[in-house]
Amino acid sequence: MPHDTQTSTKPRFFVSIAAFCDPWLRFTLKSLFESAHHPERIVAGVVDQSFDSQQAWVEQQAYADQIRYLHVNPLHSRGVCWARHLAQTLFDDETYYLQIDSHTWLDPGWDTALEQQFEMLTRLSHKPILSIYPPPFEFDEQSQPFKKLRDIPRLGIFAFKNADTFTADQPLLKAKVAYQALPDQHYDYVARGGYIAGGFLLTLGRFVHEVPYDANFYFHGEEQALALRAFTHGWDIFHGRYDRVPLSHLYKQPKHVYASHHWRQDLEARRTVSFQQRRQSALQRLRSLIQGVLPEPYGLGSTRTLADYAELSGVDYRTGIVIEKPQAPTIRVRA
Repeated sequence: MPHDTQTSTKPRFFVSIAAFCDPWLRFTLKSLFESAHHPERIVAGVVDQSFDSQQAWVEQQAYADQIRYLHVNPLHSRGVCWARHLAQTLFDDETYYLQIDSHTWLDPGWDTALEQQFEMLTRLSHKPILSIYPPPFEFDEQSQPFKKLRDIPRLGIFAFKNADTFTADQPLLKAKVAYQALPDQHYDYVARGGYIAGGFLLTLGRFVHEVPYDANFYFHGEEQALALRAFTHGWDIFHGRYDRVPLSHLYKQPKHVYASHHWRQDLEARRTVSFQQRRQSALQRLRSLIQGVLPEPYGLGSTRTLADYAELSGVDYRTGIVIEKPQAPTIRVRA
């Protein structure tokens, strides 16, 4: 495809992808570029934690110059947040920051769709974030991807699976997608929220400088911490129509063992720091964040408070109480 001579003056996407022994990384990268309306405006920042480097494969692709690729021995990996922190070092002040997982299938024209959705959000906020757990997809017997959900017009928001066990001392929350009916299916609506999905996050590029990824988190607590930091720094989190999310996610099945698990036993046996140690350290990191003792750029911001966050989200980290609201307030953004 011929490159756009005006690329340098048009909005560009930096797409952060952290992969851990993931057989679907190539699939994701091909989908990312081949499904885009304007692939010349896409840059991928890839941290590939695997035993076999994909550098030779990357160099054979038509879009090789647009993939900033780092290879890491998985034995030396410190977890997903550490990898996403590394991926952000590849950022070069692109217009948009998009974060996805390395097992993502993108719709045709995903870039145009996201740009249009994000432009609507800029009418509501000068620091918007669009995020949700993406709809699921799977592969059929012929290894062809297919979507598992029908495109029902509805909002996708977050709810919590363990709100009853949440306390000030044990502040970890496990989120899930909840659906909310649209007031009118003929219009676009968004809802304000207080949670961010690590596998689908779209915002302005300057977010990387204001709220950089904290490499000291491991897995659980990643999304909570990022949402708290973003909100208190004045960023507004939005959730949109679930039927218009232009990408899908290959979800792991509960209780299954995967080679792409960072904590898999064969690697754990060879590491000096166990995943349990990293998990406990990350939990303490979350407590320290909530207590306001972490320094910038990884601490809470000064634009909003934890009380403001509790009022919006229903999650009060000061008291350890979650009050889930039956309906998220909706905002009509387009006819």
